Amino acid sequence: MDYSHYRIDDFVQDESFVQWVLSPTADLEAKWQGVLKNQPGKAGDMNVAKDLVSTLMDKATDEEAEIDSKKVWRNLQPVIRGEVQERTSRSLNGSTSHRTIPQWLKLAASIVLIGGLALWFSNATIEDLPAENHISTVVKSTPKGVKSRITLKDGSVVTLNAESTISYSSDYGDSLREISLTGEAFFEVAKNKNKPFIVKSGDVATTALGTSFNISSFPEDQEVVISLATGKVQVKELIDQPGQPREQHILDPGEQIQYTRGSQSFLKVKTRDDEAYLWKDGILSFKKASLKQITDKLERWYGVSIEVAELPTSVVNYDGIFNNQSLDNVLKAMGFSLNFDYTIQKKDIKIMFNQNSTI
Repeated sequence: MDYSHYRIDDFVQDESFVQWVLSPTADLEAKWQGVLKNQPGKAGDMNVAKDLVSTLMDKATDEEAEIDSKKVWRNLQPVIRGEVQERTSRSLNGSTSHRTIPQWLKLAASIVLIGGLALWFSNATIEDLPAENHISTVVKSTPKGVKSRITLKDGSVVTLNAESTISYSSDYGDSLREISLTGEAFFEVAKNKNKPFIVKSGDVATTALGTSFNISSFPEDQEVVISLATGKVQVKELIDQPGQPREQHILDPGEQIQYTRGSQSFLKVKTRDDEAYLWKDGILSFKKASLKQITDKLERWYGVSIEVAELPTSVVNYDGIFNNQSLDNVLKAMGFSLNFDYTIQKKDIKIMFNQNSTI
C-alpha cells in the first residue's frame, strides 16, 4: 500500500497503525518499519501520530487498559475536549515540543476512541459495555415427562409442568413483567408494587404484585383454571364482548376460578389450598377426572403414548392421588378401581377395559 499521501490524521485513523503502537506483533513491526524505510519523509508524521495514540493511554497501565474500560474512557475525555496540554510531537533528533491540542487532533482522538480503541473495549466486561437495544422473545418449554424450574431475573420463580411453554421479552423486568403461558405452571412472584406481574393464558390475563398461584391452560382443555396459593390476584378477560365490559375477578387464597373457553364465562369455587398444584411436588392427582383427562395427564407426566383399545361401558369419574409413583404402579391402582387391563411396551401403553362389568 502507498503511504506517501498519509498525513498525521490518516495514521491515527489506520487500525493497523493503532494496533502496532498499542499491541505490536512481529508482523506489524515488520510492516510499519518497512513503511518508515520506504517513506523516510513520513517519519515525523508517524512519530506525532504514535505520540498521540500513546498519550491517550499514558494515564492507565497496560493491565488497566485491558480490564477497566471505564478508566480508559475517563482518561480520554480531557484529551478529546482539549482541556489538557500534552506532548504532540517528537522530532527525529529527540527534541520535544509542548502545545495545546488543536481541533484536528481532538477529532483524531475521537476517531481513535471510536475505531482503534475498540481493541480494548472488546476485552472489557459486559457490564462495562454500552447495552445494545436488541429485544427478542425468550421461550422456555418442557417436553412430555419433564418438569423444570425457571428463575427470572427479578427473582420470580416459575415451575413449569410437562408439555408446557412460557415466553417473555428479553427485557422482562426493565419496564414490564409479562409472561405468556401455554400448558401449566406454578408462579412464585417477587414483590414489586410498581411493576405488576402479568400472565396471559389464552383469553385470560392474571395479574399479581407479589403472590403465588397456579395456572392450567392446555390448548386441548375446555377450561383455563387459576388457583391462588398466597396473596391476591386479579383475573380478567382479554377479549371484548359487544356491549359488555371485560369481566374481572379478585381471588383470595384457597379460591380457584375456571374460565370456559366456549361460553367465555367464569366460575369461582373454593378449593383445597394445594389441590391444584400438588404436581410441582411430584404428586399426581385426579379429581372427578374423565378418561380423556386421565390419559392426557398420564401422557404428559410420564412422556408416553396411551391407546384405549377397549372403551369402558360407563362414564369414568376418577379420584386418586399418587406420590412419586411409577407408571406401572399408577396403572395397577387405576386398573383395579376402573376395571381395566393394560400392557406397557417401552413408551407405548395400551388399555383394555373389561366389558363384563361396570366401573
